[in-house]
Amino acid sequence: LIQSERILEKIELSPGQLDALKRLEEYDLSFVTERLVDNYSLPLEAPEQVAYLKQLFDKVDKNLAKKIEKEFKKWISLIIIYPNSDFVPSRPVDMFWHYLTLHTIQYEQFCKHIFGKFIHHVGASKEGIDYIQQRKDVTLEKLANLYGILDQGIWGMKANPGCSNYSFFDSSKSVS
Repeated sequence: LIQSERILEKIELSPGQLDALKRLEEYDLSFVTERLVDNYSLPLEAPEQVAYLKQLFDKVDKNLAKKIEKEFKKWISLIIIYPNSDFVPSRPVDMFWHYLTLHTIQYEQFCKHIFGKFIHHVGASKEGIDYIQQRKDVTLEKLANLYGILDQGIWGMKANPGCSNYSFFDSSKSVS
C-alpha cells in the first residue's frame, strides 16, 4: 500500500517516519470501511457520510470503500512524510476522515498509534478557497510523485473547501 521502499528511493525519511508509515500501513481501519458500505441493514450507521458518498458515486460498495481507505492512508502518509506542510483530502477521503473522527475511541487510538498523541479535529479553514485549491494541487503533486498514477475517481474532484490537515493536525510537531 504505502510502499516504504519506493518512497525511500524518492525521499530521505527518519527512523520515526519510517516506523509511523509502517504503523499506518498495518493499521486496521476496517471498522470504518465496512460501515461506509451502502448497507441497508445498518441504515443509521453513517447516514451523512454514506449519503454524501452515494451522491458522488451512486453506490458505495465494499471495493469502493476499500479504495477510499487506501487513499486515506496515502493522504495521512503525506502528513507523516512532510509534517510542516498542509495537505487537502479529496471529498471521498474527507468523508472517510470525518467518519473516523465520529468514532472517538477508535479515532483516539488511531492518533496515538500513528502520531503518538491525540489530534483534535478543528474544522473549516480561514485561508479561503484559493489557498485550499493551491494546497490541493500540492497534495496531488506529492501523491503522484510518491505513488504514481492517482485514482481519478477518488482524487479527481474539486478541493474540499473546509478541510485540510492543518485543520486537523498540529503540523508544527513532526513524527521523529
